[in-house]
Amino acid sequence: MRISEIFYSIQGEGVYTGVPMVFVRLQGCPYRCAWCDSAYTWDTAGGENHTLEQVLNTVAQWPATHVCITGGEPLAQPKDFLALARALKQRRYWIEVETAGGFAIPPDAPIDSWVVDVKCPGSSMERINKLDTLPRLRPADQVKFVVASRADFDFALAVLRQHHTSAQTLFTPAWDQLEPGALVEWVKAEAPQARVSLQAHKYIWGPTRRGV
Repeated sequence: MRISEIFYSIQGEGVYTGVPMVFVRLQGCPYRCAWCDSAYTWDTAGGENHTLEQVLNTVAQWPATHVCITGGEPLAQPKDFLALARALKQRRYWIEVETAGGFAIPPDAPIDSWVVDVKCPGSSMERINKLDTLPRLRPADQVKFVVASRADFDFALAVLRQHHTSAQTLFTPAWDQLEPGALVEWVKAEAPQARVSLQAHKYIWGPTRRGV
């Protein structure tokens, strides 16, 4: 499988912010979000080839019991992704997967929490959204909206009205594009069932540092 990087850190965003995790970042993404902070993962020729055993051995170097499979877009390597997920679960890891939402979620993947990033207009990628996925998500899953403007927030509210989901709803301000305080006030007033998710790793280590 094509791997961008594997590292041990804390989860910087979402429901499990602060939880120590090993991150397995797959290389390659067909999408080009305007606010993407990992554009180095886009090119499928980037990164390095790893065998499944190499990835598992690297993950096992650290004491974490949680693994986050991310990208890039992990579902762009469907066979390798599924093999990795199954092997990690056999080793009793708790698994979170971050996906852009443009690929169908494999129903047989043993994932503890899917994090589906629904693309708002500010990303320039809202055309990839597979919103029929939302009703199939579980309470353990997460739906994330990265919000760069009031128009993005209104778009997210419309999606939630039209597509019921049992997943937990997260709103994240696009870094350097939206004042977090403004998003907090919008969520408090109009989406109190949701939560605001700041990117803690960027506040701790800065917005450009990799491997954190």
